[in-house]
Amino acid sequence: MRLLCIGLAALGARGAATPEKCEQWAREGECVKNHKFMLVECRAACASDARAPPSPEHDCRSWAEADECSKNVRFMNLHCAAACSHRWLWAPDARRALGLPVALPAAPPRRPAEAALFDGARLALDGHTALEERVAEFEGIVLRGELPSDVTLPEDDAGAAAAVAEQYALYAARLFRAVAPPDDANARRFAAATEEHTLAALDVHHDPRRLDWSLRELPRIAKNLRGAISALPASWEGKIVVEAAGAAETGVKSWWRGRKAQRTTVPLPRAGVELPVLGLGTCWLDEHESEASVGAALAWAAAHPAAPPVHIDSAEAYRNEAAVGRALAQSGGPGRAFLASKLSDRAHLSYDGAKARVAETLRFFGVETVDLYSLHSAFNFLNDAKARADLAGAWRALVELQKKGTLRALGVSNFNAVELRAFAEDPALGGIWVPDALQNKVDVYRRGEQEPGEDDVLAAAKELDIAVVAYSSLSGWPRGVGARADPLLRQLAARRGVDVPTLILRWHVDAGHAAIPRSRDAGHVAENLDALSRAREPLAPAERAAIDAIPHLVAGPRNRPATADAFRVRGGARPEL
Repeated sequence: MRLLCIGLAALGARGAATPEKCEQWAREGECVKNHKFMLVECRAACASDARAPPSPEHDCRSWAEADECSKNVRFMNLHCAAACSHRWLWAPDARRALGLPVALPAAPPRRPAEAALFDGARLALDGHTALEERVAEFEGIVLRGELPSDVTLPEDDAGAAAAVAEQYALYAARLFRAVAPPDDANARRFAAATEEHTLAALDVHHDPRRLDWSLRELPRIAKNLRGAISALPASWEGKIVVEAAGAAETGVKSWWRGRKAQRTTVPLPRAGVELPVLGLGTCWLDEHESEASVGAALAWAAAHPAAPPVHIDSAEAYRNEAAVGRALAQSGGPGRAFLASKLSDRAHLSYDGAKARVAETLRFFGVETVDLYSLHSAFNFLNDAKARADLAGAWRALVELQKKGTLRALGVSNFNAVELRAFAEDPALGGIWVPDALQNKVDVYRRGEQEPGEDDVLAAAKELDIAVVAYSSLSGWPRGVGARADPLLRQLAARRGVDVPTLILRWHVDAGHAAIPRSRDAGHVAENLDALSRAREPLAPAERAAIDAIPHLVAGPRNRPATADAFRVRGGARPEL
């Protein structure tokens, strides 16, 4: 700390950190001598050619190729920063090792999106502008250490941080291929080569031996993408056209106009229950946050008596059922709430354990009935005979409670397609009651699968007549980029005069899902629940086709999307060079 203060005093005596002064100090070696000041106040100079070269005795290039940037994070990212691609700008492990704030400064705010063009059958997206936006944000992260306001890099996981940056890179590389002029062979070859380079850096968090290489390659990919944009002809508009059959379009409009009311629930026919299409997730909210957010949701429900009860989701693992109960008590009781919770802990995975767990939920909530109760995971029942037996006991207990009326409907959560089908087919599980609902991570990029390469779990749910409840539908959790910033979604939302979260929630409703976005902000809670009043009309087929094509922009070889590829980028497949 004393050394840092001495460095700050010395630099402060020289004058303010202007770009000219920063470059001078960088040339004089201050990026190493006083790095805690320079790498914050003079980031651009310390990441540029103005920085003093490393000592002659340092074999930086060879050391970097030997993965020393990750093995000796502090030394290499300080003394051999260029060979490590200036990872200190954004990678959490390097920033922590150098004593820098892990949180990155905010990137400049985005400009409002231009509305997509739509003539009733053909949707025209501005691919060139979307490409420019995505590349600029990718450059901001890995070349300037600036983070878009709606993106969070994990503070303790370099692999997850790399996965976020890689998603930007692959999205841009695929989008470049989508907008490259079809008659420009050089541009298309460049697009394929850029995509191949990006694919080579994907999923490195599954292979730690390649993580260091990927982190060093990402800035190079950003520069390649910038070069790709520069190579496009100045006259090229870069439109992405998505077409829909006129008859299908007219059919949707006629169907909608014939409706008497907005669809606000998803039927669970086996249980005879109506599941609200929009609700509130509470995962990772602490006691105070949970109580405040649930209170905001219940206040919205009270102000909208014609709406169905508001779906409030909790779980044993969230440790906030008591907070939900306090919010219910303060609002006058559970009359305007559709209450859901889950059995999370392995210790309760048994007949007696499940009954005790439900009793605990009832006590915490202060109610006699819970509307939807789920198993929070598959508990590895396919590979563990004891887990399967315990799961069967817990499920039998839940079914008994459902038949008594203590639980109205039953569900499962975080199941993949194989597990869901096996559960439904097992005489001791689905044989006594097929789940009414499946609660999985579903967003624009990730359609319910638990791991890359798994089968289409949404298709399995549809085959089994199991309703889908989408959680984290607006965020990029656990390893990805949230859809709020998606440049193509911003254009689609602008056409309708809504924000991206409203568009996404409309998309979920049109797909037949229920959605339970989480929020700590009372205003956002109300906005999410009120989304259908702002987006009353269902999405047109061309709009749905465009949203369904977006997963192809971020798909790797192990997670090729099951959705239609309206952009024709062959997401997940290796490009033809």
